[in-house]
Amino acid sequence: REEAGKMREEAQTMMKEGNDAMKQAFDVLMRAFAFFEKEGPSDNCSEIEDTIRSIKQDITVSSTELTSIVKQLNNLDTKISGAVEIFENNTGVLDRLDLLESTIENLDKRVMDSDNKVQGQLTDILTSSENLTRIPAHLDQVDSALGSIEDALKNSNEKAESFEQKLVNKTFHLARQVEINMDLVKTVKTRQQSWMSEIRLISLHKMTDESNRHESYETGVITDGLVGFSEYHNYVRVYTAKASASSNEKIWIKLGGLFRVHKIQVWNARNPNEKVRFQGTRILVDETYIGTAVGVSFYYDFEVSGEVYGSVVTLHQPRHTDMNVVEVQVWGCGPFDQADKFA
Repeated sequence: REEAGKMREEAQTMMKEGNDAMKQAFDVLMRAFAFFEKEGPSDNCSEIEDTIRSIKQDITVSSTELTSIVKQLNNLDTKISGAVEIFENNTGVLDRLDLLESTIENLDKRVMDSDNKVQGQLTDILTSSENLTRIPAHLDQVDSALGSIEDALKNSNEKAESFEQKLVNKTFHLARQVEINMDLVKTVKTRQQSWMSEIRLISLHKMTDESNRHESYETGVITDGLVGFSEYHNYVRVYTAKASASSNEKIWIKLGGLFRVHKIQVWNARNPNEKVRFQGTRILVDETYIGTAVGVSFYYDFEVSGEVYGSVVTLHQPRHTDMNVVEVQVWGCGPFDQADKFA
């Protein structure tokens, strides 16, 4: 009974120490919660907060167990008092005391386990408290790193603004230069168009050919620009002639480029027997029909209506006869590109 009383006193002492430890734990918890409210949430603080909440629950359970043990010891004291009375009247009390001693040992073991658990939880709380004291230092390091990043971004923005200003200045300079060049190009284009739009003799000394060549007469004389006669005679002015009379004979004048044709002039042979041969000759620019020599004349003038472009002028005689020509002059402007006809 005396031993049971001592154990009850020890259990009450341990319960008091447990309560003191719980007070210390609650004090640490209150400081931790105050720190959380001041510094704001973070990932590390969240983990520490979860650990402290778990320790708080374990301390509450331990306190409940200590209270239960004290109650059991009080009940045990009552039972021991009754057992002493029974022992005086019953010889089987020794066996019951042995059982009671075993029960007390178990209770003592449970009290020791609870004490060890409380001590471990207090150690965890103290460790968590030390971790909390390190958080401000980590936050200072983070603030320093953020300050460095902010300075770097500020420098980058300044460089970007400087580069942007240089780019604007360069773009303005280039735009001005392009504007000047465009004015120059327009001036050159206008001059070229004016020059190319001039109506001039475009057949002078151009290459010629015929379908039935005469060995003594060349077609090149019809584009040499000479049309004058000093007297009425066959041999005063050289002309082109066919080798023999035949139908569908042709003479070509190759202009050497794409020209717009405005007028075609033909000087016929002067000999009365020869000048009749040109009658009925058709004039074409590429595949475009221009006109036909009507009647007998020393000179034929073919005005071209509309915009007619071509590179070859053809004299086609469909009749079965010779064709004698002194001069052919083609008037026009160019040359032009096939996709750029502007005159």
